[in-house]
Amino acid sequence: AIDSPVASVIPLATFLSFPLFFNPDLKQKQKLKNKKVGDRYDLVRLLGCGSFSSVCLAVDRRTGEQVALKRVADVLSSPEAARKTLREVCILRRLTGHPCVIRLVDAFLRPSTTGPKALSPEGVLTPLSVDVYIAMEPASDGDLFSLRGHVSAATARSLVGQIASALDYLHKNGVWHRDLKSSNVLLFRDGVEGKLVAKLADFGSSRSA
Repeated sequence: AIDSPVASVIPLATFLSFPLFFNPDLKQKQKLKNKKVGDRYDLVRLLGCGSFSSVCLAVDRRTGEQVALKRVADVLSSPEAARKTLREVCILRRLTGHPCVIRLVDAFLRPSTTGPKALSPEGVLTPLSVDVYIAMEPASDGDLFSLRGHVSAATARSLVGQIASALDYLHKNGVWHRDLKSSNVLLFRDGVEGKLVAKLADFGSSRSA
């Protein structure tokens, strides 16, 4: 089940109004100051926006660790949107046994800030849809699409091998990613050896058996 903490969410304009992979300047960082999602997450800055979701860097107040907090707005806008989001959360909960698959930290619901509303007998507008928030480990080195500069043959072989290993793990567990591209391969830096580690992410288009 998806937990549902109770607290205010940030305005749509703050969370969704920036282009993909935008690096906010100081003024834009100020917009996220003191912004929270639920009673657990403090927002730091926007990491990116896509067609159906946006991602912010946030701090988990329970652990003090940073997370990438993905917001999927108004998931009840259509049956397909609801199915797609539910599939992503369910698949991430299943895929916990491989170092090259993004790790799910938390998932929860909030009343939608953008979907339809109904007027209650007391005259209060009540949301009829929900927003889904998915917290994952944040990529320290961006994604494969944004990787710049010279990459050694050894690093390239290592990254390809890691991606292939992750795909093999998915397929053995009855999961097909169906949207494999460089922007959906996140990069991390190994804390011991300092080498790049690739992790598959964005399972919104995935299917499972």
